[in-house]
Amino acid sequence: MKYIYIQASILFSLFSITGIVASAQTTAQKIGTNSTIKEASALLELEASNKGFLMTRVALTSLTDVTTINSPANALMVYNTATTTSGTNDVTPGYYYYNKDLNTPANSKWVKLTDSQNTSASGDLKNSFKTADHAGWFLLDGRAISTLPAAAQAAANALGFSNNLPDARDRFLKTKSSSENLGDKGGLNSLTLVLANLPNVTFSGTISGTAASAGAHSHTPSQGNGFLVGGTTVGNNGSGNYTGESTAQAWGGVGQVANTNSTGAHTHSVSGSASVPSGGSGTALDNRSPYLVVNTFIFLAN
Repeated sequence: MKYIYIQASILFSLFSITGIVASAQTTAQKIGTNSTIKEASALLELEASNKGFLMTRVALTSLTDVTTINSPANALMVYNTATTTSGTNDVTPGYYYYNKDLNTPANSKWVKLTDSQNTSASGDLKNSFKTADHAGWFLLDGRAISTLPAAAQAAANALGFSNNLPDARDRFLKTKSSSENLGDKGGLNSLTLVLANLPNVTFSGTISGTAASAGAHSHTPSQGNGFLVGGTTVGNNGSGNYTGESTAQAWGGVGQVANTNSTGAHTHSVSGSASVPSGGSGTALDNRSPYLVVNTFIFLAN
């Protein structure tokens, strides 16, 4: 089985052998099957049912590379095999054509042919219901970068990730502030209020009121069976007499009573301070807005 490898030197030899000179070519040429049936609008036609056209393969160093292929012509096409990670004008494997800007030569560069359905660049993010890596998109699950394919490792390193991919599971995405680094994590799914979270407010005031009535009542001594105003024992103040101006049947002295006189039903005024418990249980609050669960992927090239 023969394979047709057409590179610049081979095409030049082919054209020379068949007498085809680019400056004078006017007749369509065909290689492959049905060689007598030609497309008149084509200068060169290839036809095969089980073979393809193999483009020249080169390792470009950047989008502005003009040394790997010296002074590339406008519209020159190659297949690039290299992946660069300098951070600017990087290239990845794929078909490129050279776009020469005749008005501003400094703007000339290689342009990659891309799938219209996949125009993503390394570092792009997307949300998806897919559950696994696909077509250059890798799940942001915190895995070690060393477990990724070589091209994806290089792309991750170029983005500044050296050990692990960021872990976006159970997290919202936010835009970077001036004090943050890409890939930083923060915030809580739930929170519990503590004293420091409450406003610094001092509650002040007085407590006043009356104690509930116990009805008519009297009081008894805490020791013995009577009240003494003076003397060493009940009925004796050292001289055998009572003291004060009361009668012998009143407070102390020779006489004694077991109870105070009743003042009838009454209340007492009270004042002071009090502690009132909040009655809370410290249940954590869900700190998230209403959400829809998806996966987050980062594009790191195929």
